[in-house]
Amino acid sequence: MNRLPLLITLLGFILTLPLKSEPQQTPQKAHHPKRSKLTHQQLRVIPIGASMVVRFKFVADDKPPEPIQGRPEEYLPENLYIKEKSKSSPYTRISISSNSLTHPIRIKARNSITLYRRTRKKNAEGKPTYVYTPYVKTKINPKASQVLVAIIKSLKKDKLWASPIVRAFDVSPDVFPSDSCFVFSASPFKVGIKFESKKPTFVEGLHHQIFTHLTPNKYGVFPYKVGLKIGDKFKPIRSGAFRKKGQSRHYIFAFVNPRKGLNQRGDIAVFTETHKLPKRSKK
Repeated sequence: MNRLPLLITLLGFILTLPLKSEPQQTPQKAHHPKRSKLTHQQLRVIPIGASMVVRFKFVADDKPPEPIQGRPEEYLPENLYIKEKSKSSPYTRISISSNSLTHPIRIKARNSITLYRRTRKKNAEGKPTYVYTPYVKTKINPKASQVLVAIIKSLKKDKLWASPIVRAFDVSPDVFPSDSCFVFSASPFKVGIKFESKKPTFVEGLHHQIFTHLTPNKYGVFPYKVGLKIGDKFKPIRSGAFRKKGQSRHYIFAFVNPRKGLNQRGDIAVFTETHKLPKRSKK
């Protein structure tokens, strides 16, 4: 019996049946806090880098040694300026110091920041005047209520503070809440960080990571250990602890000394902020 015609008939019947469509999977979007448009932002600045080594020369046996003047690129400007109109000037001064956070200043919301250096010169009439020259420029999130700008001392001898690296971070309370730590590797090298309540983590060079939901120990502190990975070697830098003070958050900035041959090339700058912040969410 030839079954071929029967098989062809059955196949044609199956193909006429309606196909059941699979429900489409909607891709999940990354969670971003909903923010409204801002009129003003809070800005803080931190210059990060190894301190300058002061050299001296001996003039005479009966006189103290005199410091040798360094190259211009070795010096960090004492003040920077931002275009933010005040009562007496179109610029607002920001006093800076190596490895120190500036006081927060209120600026109009914007999507980029340019910081200027100021020099005093004489105009065509011979009268003294101030000239503002761009020093660093970076893009920022215009919806970030709090912005941190890091000015990183270059490891190249001909650049140093004359042509630094600049990074901007959104440190608004919704992304950097209380009981959290902001860790930034201000060099091309990896930084190892270990909190007592977290697993050890490496932060890539010139990158940052915010560690949230830190849990204090029985003494009410957040212990940490920091190390630096240069090549295949990992060297501990420092260990310490942040004390929990109300709604506080913390910073760790890791940097290196460009001078080779030192036993300890790595160092850190640490800070704690204590002010009214949104309470952390429970997970």
